[in-house]
Order: sequence, then structure tokens, then C-alpha cells
Amino acid sequence: MAHAMLANLSDAQIAEARPWLQFLGVEAGAPLLLEGQDDAYALVLVTGALEVHRHGFLVDELGPGDVVGARYLFSDEPAREHVIASTPCRVILIDDLACRSLAQSGHPIATVLERIAFDEFEREQTKSVA
Repeated sequence: MAHAMLANLSDAQIAEARPWLQFLGVEAGAPLLLEGQDDAYALVLVTGALEVHRHGFLVDELGPGDVVGARYLFSDEPAREHVIASTPCRVILIDDLACRSLAQSGHPIATVLERIAFDEFEREQTKSVA
């Protein structure tokens, strides 16, 4: 699901968050998140495409603006998916420390990540009830 996380921020807000954001160039085929991984971070796809696999099956394809991994910033669960760059990509990595720092400063990126994580948890609960 695409999120206009950065598009809605002012230049000043982006500059304020920059010290906590890791901008990465990624080659096609590179793994970005491994199923079972305990590291907590979210990825915002800037350019390129990502594939999301669960239990070895392709379950989603992501494009620019999409966010993956936000839920792991707000839970202790290991990653449930394997995310691979299907094309050369540029991503923004936001780790647990960055998210906490942004939240403590009241930065809107932390609020957006929390909302994305909440939406993921809510969708999962809806699926398990249905």
C-alpha cells in the first residue's frame, strides 16, 4: 500500500529527519528483509520495485512510496516476510532507534509509521476473524 509519507512533509521537516534516515542504493536481487529476522526497521521505497514473499510464495509487489516493515518497529515479532529488490532501488531505512528519536521529537514520520503499523495489525485481525 502506497503512503505519501515524504510527499506531505515540508523541506524543513525532511531536513530535520535526515540524520535518522538511512538512504540506500540497492541492486536487483538483494534481500532487504529476511523472514524470521529480529531486527526492527521499516523501508520506504523511493525508486524501483520490491517483491514480498511469505513462506516462499510471492504475496505482493511494491512500488515507489510503499512502506514495508513498519509493524516491526512497534512489536517484538520477527519478520514474517522476505523482501527482495526486483529492480535496482533506492530505499529509506528507518530503524528502531531512529523511529524512537523521531517520536520523541514529535516528528510526523513517526506518527505515519505508527499508523501504517496499526493498519497492518488491524488488517491481519480482520483476516483472522473472517
